[in-house]
Amino acid sequence: MKIGEVYFIREQDRSTGKLTENVKIGMVSKQGESSNRLKQHQTGNPRDLILHHIVVTPAPFWVENGLHQRLDGVRVRAEWHKLENKDLEDAIQLAEVLAGESFEHIPFIEKQERLKMCVSNDEIIEPTTESTEWQIRLSKAKAQLDRVNNLKDKYKEVISGMSEDEIEQAQQEDLFHIEHYTDTKFDLDGFTKKYPDLIEKFLVSETKIKQRMTPKYLEFKISEINPSLEIFSQEFSTLCDRVSKKEIDFGSLRELESELQFRENVLTWEKEISTSHLAVICGLANGIKDQLTWKRVEETNTYLDKDLLESNHAEQYNEFVTAELKTRKKTRKRARRAISEGD
Repeated sequence: MKIGEVYFIREQDRSTGKLTENVKIGMVSKQGESSNRLKQHQTGNPRDLILHHIVVTPAPFWVENGLHQRLDGVRVRAEWHKLENKDLEDAIQLAEVLAGESFEHIPFIEKQERLKMCVSNDEIIEPTTESTEWQIRLSKAKAQLDRVNNLKDKYKEVISGMSEDEIEQAQQEDLFHIEHYTDTKFDLDGFTKKYPDLIEKFLVSETKIKQRMTPKYLEFKISEINPSLEIFSQEFSTLCDRVSKKEIDFGSLRELESELQFRENVLTWEKEISTSHLAVICGLANGIKDQLTWKRVEETNTYLDKDLLESNHAEQYNEFVTAELKTRKKTRKRARRAISEGD
């Protein structure tokens, strides 16, 4: 299980030694990385920075988002907040509560993984108040993720329409990079025709549990469940259109694209925990009436063990392997805080 951290950084006036009321609340996705983030934030800051508190959680984006929503009224800029000592302690307590809640979901995620390996029965159980609540949470998360994915598609369209000069400039600004990779393909049909005996020799039969979960999603309007996402969507779409029309440069999308990544992480966690709770309620049943279908059956599949074939008959195998060097544009995975630091 991957564990991250939410950190609280305070400023200390070098001349007086007093701590200011400015507090930065950020996150890292890997445990133990908060001290490194402190060093990054210290660069260019005229005051000394102190790592005041760390909260450990498997869902740092989710915890940080909950804090930022509640502390929006005292936000100074980006992730910096003006907090008196009592307000700071309250914020830390809230972070610990949210982190505790995130850990409470882990047993459900783990149990869902175990249930995936169990054959389901023919029972369809009746919904409960609890399952209905999780269906609603899952549906809301799904609706928002669909919107986020639509915005990601718009962003990809903008990148695909960029000229070579614009791509070079974007790389210089570290907005995305061109990744080179090798696309390797094995001509199974050709190999089978020439070496049918070898194919038979390296066929492997394996019995696994085949599972398919199909939640029934309720319909929700983004404007009703998350007005801020509706406003953000309009702003993001407008900027994408303006960049495509060459009215503004690609860098104008930088901060909003980072915000898009942040929203995706928060909503992905919400969808994951909602799904896991529904799965545990479902148990060994085939589903929950009008809420979830989760059929798991034992299935035997026969496949070619390519790795074993290659290791034993490399010469014959490589006759039917083709490799092509390709490139793809990869967006830099930036946390929102990485953008704020340059403001």
